[in-house]
Amino acid sequence: GDWPTGEVNLIFRWGCTNSTGRSGAKFLNKVPSIEWCCDKKQARLNMQLAGISVPPTWSVPDFLEEYANCTGEFVLRRATHTQGKELWKGSIADTLAAIIRHNVQDGYVSSYINKVAEYRVMIVSNRVVWVNKTTEGRDDTSIAWNYGNGENVYWSEWPLEVVKQALAAAKLSNTDFCAVDVMEDANGKAYVSEVDTAPAQEGT
Repeated sequence: GDWPTGEVNLIFRWGCTNSTGRSGAKFLNKVPSIEWCCDKKQARLNMQLAGISVPPTWSVPDFLEEYANCTGEFVLRRATHTQGKELWKGSIADTLAAIIRHNVQDGYVSSYINKVAEYRVMIVSNRVVWVNKTTEGRDDTSIAWNYGNGENVYWSEWPLEVVKQALAAAKLSNTDFCAVDVMEDANGKAYVSEVDTAPAQEGT
């Protein structure tokens, strides 16, 4: 839609990087931070390098060099993606075949985490403002889950490791506000999935 008329002092960039033509206005979420989050592959690798708990992750070229030393199941994604689209899960052989079949040489591979819950942690100015939890899978594979099925988690019940990893990811992304998606396995270990600068608000 059109930008509002009149004086605008504060603009929230909800995942958008285009110019507004509004000189003098303060922007929350700078373009570099949004671009950092949108490059899912590099963001995941950056978080891994920084010691943030993420599923073990390789760029596709690195995985092609190291897969002989890997075990378990894997998830293949493109470098940039949205929601649960274009997601391939399987064995090493399945993953190698999917890289070729779907032409995903620019993507990344992560170890598959058999999650029992997933959280969306909304963070503003490096402070947690709410936590949403979902335990219901969106599809038969239960890899990509629907936050519309989630429920609010009261602050007294916030899982501290989930919140800790989400805060670390948000700080690394240098965002003013974001939602951090965090998986939890049956042992209570938290794994950051991604940092989102345009999060849907359903189920909150």
